[in-house]
Amino acid sequence: MVHQDFYTTLNKLKRDNKALWNGGEGGEMSDINAPGHDNLFAFLRQKGKNKVVVIINFSDEDGIFLANSMAAFGTYKNVFTMDTLRINEYSQFNLKPWSYLVLTN
Repeated sequence: MVHQDFYTTLNKLKRDNKALWNGGEGGEMSDINAPGHDNLFAFLRQKGKNKVVVIINFSDEDGIFLANSMAAFGTYKNVFTMDTLRINEYSQFNLKPWSYLVLTN
């Protein structure tokens, strides 16, 4: 039961956000990570106005996320903390080792 809130949040996001729906009903996945940041995996899924951005640091070192896609630009909420984050051409997010962000508009 330790991770119950984590999985409940992700399941609700998948159910409620069309960008995460299966097959043709969902959005395509686009890589949004700037070149040279190989320890980070960052992608956008978008369907209509629904957007989900996921940024994961698969490293034991701090990582820096820089968006390389205008499609990802916008204002988002972190689904776990409800903090508001803005992604634009000047955005830079520092991620601790093994950390992640899951954002939705």
